[in-house]
Amino acid sequence: EGFRLDDIRRLAQTRFVDDNTQDYLTEVTNEIMALGPYFRAVIDSLDFFLQREDPSRVVAMVRMLQAHAQLNRGLLLVSVSTNGLDPTVKQELASIADMVLSFQVRTIGTDFETSMIVSKFRNAPENLKILVFRVTPEEGITPETVERIA
Repeated sequence: EGFRLDDIRRLAQTRFVDDNTQDYLTEVTNEIMALGPYFRAVIDSLDFFLQREDPSRVVAMVRMLQAHAQLNRGLLLVSVSTNGLDPTVKQELASIADMVLSFQVRTIGTDFETSMIVSKFRNAPENLKILVFRVTPEEGITPETVERIA
């Protein structure tokens, strides 16, 4: 009984590694799917999942969450950086979303001009608008002009 010398040598060469990998994508999906009617949720940012998971799996999660939000009349805000994002993934995410906003900052002289581009609003992709705004500590986000988008 006991260990033989060959077994001890083999065990000595084995590297013990804790396999403590968490499936954050499933965890977030379960958390949001558990929310009831009129829920409000923010995922900031989808980049975390796109770097760690297969993009098709991330898109499938967003589809499920969108359906859940629609069914429960909830609101789900998802941010994603488009730098380095595969164009097909970007197009799929845009097709799922009810609203697509892009933010830009331009330098004009010594000032910065911040703008928000509304490229999709209520499933009408032709509703392209550019809204210029400024951010101040006193007022927060203040649009330069107020106009109706749809």
